[in-house]
Amino acid sequence: MRNSLMAAIEDRIGVPASPSASRRRWLFIGLASGLLLVCAVAAAMLGLFSRHASPNAALDAYTAAVSAGDRDALDSVIGDSQQREALIDRHADKPMTPTKMSMEMMISSAWWTVEIRYEMPGQDPYSEHVLVHPRTDSPDRPIDYVVEPAP
Repeated sequence: MRNSLMAAIEDRIGVPASPSASRRRWLFIGLASGLLLVCAVAAAMLGLFSRHASPNAALDAYTAAVSAGDRDALDSVIGDSQQREALIDRHADKPMTPTKMSMEMMISSAWWTVEIRYEMPGQDPYSEHVLVHPRTDSPDRPIDYVVEPAP
């Protein structure tokens, strides 16, 4: 019976794993857990789990649309205001490169006034003042903040 296959299998069942193999397994589990935790924290800090955009996201979308001169992108970012068409016409089909941006919080923590400095090839730098505030016109838009001309 000692030389049979059944005896060999029974002998290995009760043998504990070597300490180094167990240590490596726990080290791997610890490293994988740590990496997963770091990725989750980074994603939360970048706002990947957030359903609501930030004022900075709206401002980034606006400056990207201005840089491209994309009328449709400008239309989706700009809020309903009296100067809406003037603001879209100012940038549509005239790509500008944003060179400097400064934000100041207004009375409410949700409203921001922003100065954006642009450059167009062959022209003097251009500066514009805009407001960034929560969107009220449509809740199904992907950006919860809008950009409109400052008064």
